[in-house]
Amino acid sequence: MLESGRATLVFDPAFVAKLESRFVSLNPIFPAEHQGATFTFPIALGGLLSPVGTEGTLRTGGEVELLQLGARQVFWKEPWLDLGAKVDSAEVDVDPTPAFPGKLGRIGIFDLSGGAFASDPKARTISLSGGSLLLEAQTAKTLNEVFDEGKGLFNAGELAGTVSFSAQAQ
Repeated sequence: MLESGRATLVFDPAFVAKLESRFVSLNPIFPAEHQGATFTFPIALGGLLSPVGTEGTLRTGGEVELLQLGARQVFWKEPWLDLGAKVDSAEVDVDPTPAFPGKLGRIGIFDLSGGAFASDPKARTISLSGGSLLLEAQTAKTLNEVFDEGKGLFNAGELAGTVSFSAQAQ
């Protein structure tokens, strides 16, 4: 994949409302950008996608910071969408340490479900629109521990947002 274009993640209003109820803001870290709940990430070099959309990884740059009043933070750095595994992974960091584990490395944060996949061999583009991103169990557990004192506001399988991209192949 060429280093051109952007992937879009639109956070679900119900997910955003849950975060806001716990005084958590969603913030982009460059080169990610946002307008409201719509975040965009530049497509990065190094990804490979199958023209039929069943395999490969789309790599993006930037990061999302979830920041709670009082300095509790979760970072999702450089999201990678793995079409074969149907997982969106990121380098996860949970702070402050030692209260929380700190850097967890690259782990799955969302499961990918549905969406419309298309490829255009003449234009050499591969795209996905409207893919649902569902909270993985570990992500829900982490969000509950960090932002909800372990009470269970966030649930595995709940809709966190939708993802779309159009990538240019070499």
